[in-house]
Amino acid sequence: MYDIKFMSCRTLPGTDIFYQDDRTVPGDPFSERSVDGRYIGFGIGLLGTTPTFTGITTVTPGLYTTPANCVYIEVYAIGGGGGGASGDFSSTRRNGGGGGAGGVAVGFFPAGTYAYRTGNPGSGGPIGSAGFVGAPTTFDILTGGGGAAGLKWSAGVTIAAAAGTATNSLFPLGCTSATPPGLLGGNGGASYVKGYSGRGSVSNAVDIAGTTGSTGGGGSGGCGTEAGGGGGRGHILIIEYY
Repeated sequence: MYDIKFMSCRTLPGTDIFYQDDRTVPGDPFSERSVDGRYIGFGIGLLGTTPTFTGITTVTPGLYTTPANCVYIEVYAIGGGGGGASGDFSSTRRNGGGGGAGGVAVGFFPAGTYAYRTGNPGSGGPIGSAGFVGAPTTFDILTGGGGAAGLKWSAGVTIAAAAGTATNSLFPLGCTSATPPGLLGGNGGASYVKGYSGRGSVSNAVDIAGTTGSTGGGGSGGCGTEAGGGGGRGHILIIEYY
């Protein structure tokens, strides 16, 4: 609910005898009047306007302002995906682990102007190295954390990279899990909002570089002497209601 409820009952001639505004959905007001011009009822009529969508992926911080006549917005802030690790040429488990997906924070806001910043993705690990962590995405009080870096088998680690966390999110949205290093390629994690992960190698015999995630998805691990794939850039999805 974004409008404060107001009610009045009056007895003076020619003035309102009833007024109420209890808006929980977008719409235009309508009214009923008596023959002498007094209001006898007031309510909200739905417009049935189709929402519009805005996507933000710019590198530099900025300010977003709602379009004209917009009543409220629904926002998804997706952190940058983590980079996948490189492969390992000295082990039979030659595939690096995939990077974690960026976290997703969800919120609703009244019409206005809001500060935002999209998170840079984590780079894929160069030969012999783990990947790099993705950066968080922010929109006003929302923060979608960056995905964790993919890890290498050669370090004796078989844990999958974690997805980014969400701060001040109205409700939780999960992510698919990244794949730890092993015999097969490590897929990157993917968010459930516009996220796609890098796809890992299906072999441990052919040296293949990791692939890049998109929209906050984690990069996949490289195989053999090849580097890991980079994560996907953070993203802000805004649904505008009228």
